[in-house]
Amino acid sequence: MLKYTNHDFTPVHTPPKPTIFHYEDLDVEVDPDVYDPAEDTFLLLQTIHARPGIAVLDLGTGCGIIALACARNGASVVASDINPHAVHNCRRNQERNRSRLTGTLAVRHGDLFSVLRPDERFDLIVFNPPYVPTPSEETMEAWLDLATSGGDDGLQVTTRFITGVRRYLAPAGAAYIIVSSRSPQTAIHRLLRENQLKGTIVGTQRFEDEEIYCYRMTPTD
Repeated sequence: MLKYTNHDFTPVHTPPKPTIFHYEDLDVEVDPDVYDPAEDTFLLLQTIHARPGIAVLDLGTGCGIIALACARNGASVVASDINPHAVHNCRRNQERNRSRLTGTLAVRHGDLFSVLRPDERFDLIVFNPPYVPTPSEETMEAWLDLATSGGDDGLQVTTRFITGVRRYLAPAGAAYIIVSSRSPQTAIHRLLRENQLKGTIVGTQRFEDEEIYCYRMTPTD
C-alpha cells in the first residue's frame, strides 16, 4: 500500500501488518513473512493427539498454532523454525495465550534437528514441511517460498526429516508429516524402509488437482 505525505507527496511504503485469527480458544497472530495456517495445518491438528505430560516436537512451527494447541493440552513442547520471523511470531503467540497453556513451550531457532540435544527424545513429532514440487529455477529465497517449495519432487526437506527423525523418537513415539500426492509415493515408501520406519496414512485432504496425506511414522522395531 502507498501513502503520501501532506507536504511533498513522496510515496511511503506501509509494511503489511500481521493478521489475527481464532482457533478454538487460542488467539493466533500471523506475521506477513510466516506461513499462514491452511488445510495442511488443520489436517495435522485434527490427526494428532497431544496428551498431558508427553514430550512434543513441532518442527517448522511457523506461527506456532500446533505447538500452542499441544501446550494448551498439557504437553511439554519444543517448537522450532529456520525462519527467524516465525520464531519471533511463535514467541509472541506464546505470550498472547500464556494463560491458556497448561503445559510448557520452548521456542528455538534452527534447521530441523540441529536445535536438539543428542539425548532429547519425543513421544510426538510433528512437521508440516515444504512439500510443493518446485523446479529449481522457480525457487526463490523469500521466507514464504522456503516454507512451501519442496524441490523438484517435493521431497527435498522431507527426505532429510525421515532420515533423521527415528533418532529422536521415544520407543513408543510417533511422527506425523504432510506429503503431497504430486510427490512420488514410491520414494516415500523406500525412505521409510531404509530408515526402519512404518508409515501409515491417517488423514487426507482432497483438492481439485492434488491430495495431501498425513503420514504417521513409527519405528519398526
